[in-house]
Amino acid sequence: MHETHNPGEQNVSINRLQINGPDTLGILILPRDLNKFFEIAEHNDQSLPLSISIGSDPMSLLASQAILPLNTDELGVAGGLLKNPLNVVKCITNDVRVPASSEIIIEGRLLPNVRESEGPFGEFPQYYGPAGKRQVIKIDTITHRKNPIYHTIVPAAMEHLLLGAIPREASILTALQRQFSNVVDVHLSRGGVCRYHIAVKVKKRLEGEQKNIIFCAFASHADIKTGNDSRRGCGCT
Repeated sequence: MHETHNPGEQNVSINRLQINGPDTLGILILPRDLNKFFEIAEHNDQSLPLSISIGSDPMSLLASQAILPLNTDELGVAGGLLKNPLNVVKCITNDVRVPASSEIIIEGRLLPNVRESEGPFGEFPQYYGPAGKRQVIKIDTITHRKNPIYHTIVPAAMEHLLLGAIPREASILTALQRQFSNVVDVHLSRGGVCRYHIAVKVKKRLEGEQKNIIFCAFASHADIKTGNDSRRGCGCT
């Protein structure tokens, strides 16, 4: 997690990390919010301060995967899911605030114009992702609880798949219901590793409308490859 350009707001995401050395980590940054903020910092030849929370509460993990507008603080979403403000603490070497329930906190900086080998790693479809030259984090300090619990995500296990699926389903359902009031629910199936195949439950109004709904689902999320109307079983690819 790191600060955005708006004071008091942060961006939160789950990122793959690799131990490169005694005080450096390799990181896989996907083309999302963190990448945008790092590109700005790197363009100005500046590092990007960030903090890594290990052993966060489940709501913070779930909120970190929400598909939100830029400059929206995911920890605020976590508080909404908890129905209470999320307790946070300020880090030692930067102004990032992390969940107070965290087991381990790693504080550091994303270094500009530095790339090192990272990967390969097993990914959510149960295949290896390719290795490559990727960004590097310089570690400034590490804090932790007494006898901390190290919690990680097993690649392609249900924890991995559901963390991504639940927020995506909510975002896709919202997008579909803006256009079609008769959409009841959506489901990203395990057979499509909770990402590539979607089932949409609808109340039929017009013949052929289901196809338009599925096409809208395709437009709402680029990863979706196949879909079907769960009421009638009609499918599109």
